[in-house]
Amino acid sequence: MSPYFPTVLRPTLLAGLSAAEGQLLWMQNATTALPLTQAEASTYAIETIEGSKDGLLYSRANKILLLDWSTGEKIWGTSVALEGSVGTGSGANITHLRYVPQHYLSTFPPRILINANNWGFQRFAMLQFNMTNSSAPAYNTWRSKLPENAMNNIDLTAPTIDNSPDAEMFYYWSNRTIWNYGEDPVSSRYLVGKRLTDGKEIWSTEMEPVGLPSAFNGRVFVTSSKGLDSVQGTSGAGLWSMPGKLNPAYTYETSPTFSNKTGIMVATRCVDGDIPSLCMYSQFDPANDGAERLGYIWSLLPPALLLLLV
Repeated sequence: MSPYFPTVLRPTLLAGLSAAEGQLLWMQNATTALPLTQAEASTYAIETIEGSKDGLLYSRANKILLLDWSTGEKIWGTSVALEGSVGTGSGANITHLRYVPQHYLSTFPPRILINANNWGFQRFAMLQFNMTNSSAPAYNTWRSKLPENAMNNIDLTAPTIDNSPDAEMFYYWSNRTIWNYGEDPVSSRYLVGKRLTDGKEIWSTEMEPVGLPSAFNGRVFVTSSKGLDSVQGTSGAGLWSMPGKLNPAYTYETSPTFSNKTGIMVATRCVDGDIPSLCMYSQFDPANDGAERLGYIWSLLPPALLLLLV
């Protein structure tokens, strides 16, 4: 059975809880709120939720719901179809949602970036909130026409968005096959950067992924099989790199994550460590200066001192 198309075994219940007290506020039968045809239910079974300031986004198969945070009631629902030479008009098998908020002085309303995986191929689409009628469904602004081979691990197909006001980019891993006449096809994995505004590819660079990339303030941080790298988000140009290999005895996936709202520090598992451990790196320093030094100092601090620092 393909990991992209598991079989639905039971209904899904969505529940809203009070963050302060954990009290149940509402419960919604998602199977009833978002009904599927028999063909959709047997073919598309991936479900995903994404929080936003406009409500709770929930998708199943090619359909999306926006639910009211306080009541769980449906605000609107819509569906997404594929475009291009392969599968045109077919329902998009939505595997990931990414909410793109409206930035200060931005001309763009809130948006939803959709990653669809159909038959082992992935494509992207962008929906935009209707700002004149909040109960009207979000509408399509662009859809990628050309499918590409998705990663075997569906967790690694999730797109990463740079929510910086000036960035307007998203990044993802792609498994691409290069065909040259008279030669055997060669498959390689790439980190790809595309524009949020129209889905146009801006750059790609060959890498072997270990975890999802992180993006902040126009920079992308990624752990690959060669170590920790920082690249320019708009061009893919390398900024700094910390070479190293992850211990093959551990099968964890390593993804950088930011430790504060300013993005001064980025946290990841250490490279070249004997055991998994937490390190801290400055996003602004080169690897042979503050980033490397700070990373290893942090990992070597005794637990007592770490408690004092916290």
